[in-house]
Amino acid sequence: MLLLAFGSGTYSKATHDLFPAGARSLGMGSTSVMLADEWSGLQNQAGLAAINRFTLSLNCENHFLMPETGAGSFSMCIPVQTGTLGVNYSCSGYSFYQESQLCLAYGKSFGNKFRAGIGLHYLKINQAAGYGNLFTLVPAAGIQFLPVKGLIVGFHAYNPAEQQYHPYGRMRIPAVFTIGAGYSLGDELMICIETEKESHCKPIIRGGLEYFFRDSLHARFGISAGEFPVYCFGIGFLARKLKTDIAVSRHSVLGFSPAVTFSYTFP
Repeated sequence: MLLLAFGSGTYSKATHDLFPAGARSLGMGSTSVMLADEWSGLQNQAGLAAINRFTLSLNCENHFLMPETGAGSFSMCIPVQTGTLGVNYSCSGYSFYQESQLCLAYGKSFGNKFRAGIGLHYLKINQAAGYGNLFTLVPAAGIQFLPVKGLIVGFHAYNPAEQQYHPYGRMRIPAVFTIGAGYSLGDELMICIETEKESHCKPIIRGGLEYFFRDSLHARFGISAGEFPVYCFGIGFLARKLKTDIAVSRHSVLGFSPAVTFSYTFP
């Protein structure tokens, strides 16, 4: 990963690949643009508008079972009079190379059929002595449209101007545009599909489903069909106000990445 920061004008990997939006999203093939949960502040800020209670969440993921690529995330959702605020902090890496971000987000509903949100990401790369650290601010914005009962259509734009890290010329951050939809079949099944286009890369198509056995038990399956397919599955438990989500993804070349998320909703 150090090589990414050495070359002039190189591109960083999309930030949300390093900082995933919780085990629920991972279990559904990393679909997220249509979801409205505790991690919407990272993936589609419009989803924050659906959170109406103060919520704290922790997420841990071990990318490809390598300690050097482990990631940890913290999320806080704060309902206010006009919408919902989101505060997220994420960190990935090890002592010689570490990427982190702090995200402030806001989501608001406009009637019953439209949500919108904005976010500001502060990104930082800490490198070994002699190479210098990199940092930047990146904007993001998203919408969610609910045209009929059970259907949610989402769109999200991340870093549309392809801003660079400071100092300039060391590394550029790609623009990422995502569009997708989720449809609920009654109270038992939700089906999601989305496509993501990252600058200078081919589009990625993702799909997933979430099955509700009962209010307290969920099962999830998904696939991400990029250059190398990724297969995912997960489960979720709800015990009073504490929600636990567990997921595992399998990259066809690099192997397994487990994740676990804990979320507590205050009364």
